[in-house]
Amino acid sequence: PREDLKLRPENLRALELAGIDPESLLCKDDVPDHVPFPSDTFALVDHNRLAPSFSEVNPEARVIAVVDHHEDEKLHVDANPRIVVVPVGSAASLVTEHLRECGLDIPQDISTLLLCAILIDTAGLIPSGKAEAVDHSAASYLLPKSGVLAVSTASLQPVHLSQAVSSLTQQLALCKFDISHLSTPEHLRRDYKQYKWTVAPEGRTIDVGLSTVPLDLRIWLSRGSLQDEFWTPLDEFMDKRGLSVLGILTTFHDMKNSKHKGKSGDSGSSEKKKGKHKRQMLFVVRDEDLAQRLW
Repeated sequence: PREDLKLRPENLRALELAGIDPESLLCKDDVPDHVPFPSDTFALVDHNRLAPSFSEVNPEARVIAVVDHHEDEKLHVDANPRIVVVPVGSAASLVTEHLRECGLDIPQDISTLLLCAILIDTAGLIPSGKAEAVDHSAASYLLPKSGVLAVSTASLQPVHLSQAVSSLTQQLALCKFDISHLSTPEHLRRDYKQYKWTVAPEGRTIDVGLSTVPLDLRIWLSRGSLQDEFWTPLDEFMDKRGLSVLGILTTFHDMKNSKHKGKSGDSGSSEKKKGKHKRQMLFVVRDEDLAQRLW
């Protein structure tokens, strides 16, 4: 939805660097909201299952292309290309490599968007992180083509050591984690996916949501009234989407409890400067039968 573009300021910054006006984008609410969806052919990027909202009462719906780096659900096997590779840090790397294999010259604006996506997804291609060989290869190819950074060919290997790449990564990260002003519904919508799950043994189907939030739950839950600022809007969020289960996955750097707090003049590693990376999980289960089985 167009109103959700502001929830991903790092994406807006990437568009700005690429010289693309966000108003020119085709958003979900620009497409007529009716059933069946007004198209029967789809290409999936960064996921490999067509969402029910696109196939509902749409018997001719078919997926003609897939480029993804998540667990392969073995669907849409006739898609061409069908590229599902795990592990890979960014789906943008697979898009880049596919375009290269097709012999297509990636234009500057698209190169910039792909490069920014790879840096965001892999935290700047840092060693021991999410980046794989294909991510480094794609970034090396895109860097001189994007034109967003002044780099020489000699500075491209290894990419993560480039000062220009480090600077751009930091710039995008500052945008990504500038989320203190977001409300609970906005946090939940910011990086959200929804699935239909089959519950064994009866085989009934439930709707499950998954939100990834770059914020420590301890900070989030301490803002104002816990009921008014968290639980009530969370209930409304689940009601609106008909969810039986909502999972919240947090990812953040804990400076407070880091053993390596930065000091003035300290040129230590970036990991030491930004604290220890941590994750948390919170699952809200509203399906009584399922809740009884879990607890």
